[in-house]
Amino acid sequence: MLVAFDSAKYRKEEEHKYKIGNNAKKVEFRKVLDGQVLEAKEAQALEKQGLQEERELMLAQIEMNKKYEEEEKAKEQKKKDEQNKMNTVMLGSIEYAKKKHVEKNRGNAMQLPSGLQMKSNRKKRTTGSSVSSMTESVKRLVRRWRKQRESARSDEDRSKSMSSISWASVTAS
Repeated sequence: MLVAFDSAKYRKEEEHKYKIGNNAKKVEFRKVLDGQVLEAKEAQALEKQGLQEERELMLAQIEMNKKYEEEEKAKEQKKKDEQNKMNTVMLGSIEYAKKKHVEKNRGNAMQLPSGLQMKSNRKKRTTGSSVSSMTESVKRLVRRWRKQRESARSDEDRSKSMSSISWASVTAS
């Protein structure tokens, strides 16, 4: 009898299925699917919103980094300008000292003959020696002065040629 009861129950359920057409199960399944689709859309919207916020934060960070880099570049440029200014001042004072030294040396070189002349005049007055001996001593002094002047010039030429030689060797290698 149990078997007969189960088979009757099964027939009733099958008949009911065909009459209704499994709509209840389909509706229930659709509700589940629609719920899952809504959850997926909400998750996508949240993810999209999160990405948008992250993008805005990154853009703000990039702007801050650019500002920081510009400030650093401005500081470096200011430092370079100060160093260039100090270098210019120092080079100017060095050039001024060199010019003064060269002028002093040239002035000394030009004054030497007149100094020699004054010495010879003093000797002439004090010693009373003859004119020929005076001219001889002046000639010796002039020769010594010329040798000194030539050696000074050759030193300058030598230093110039050494600097050009060293520069040529640097550029050649």
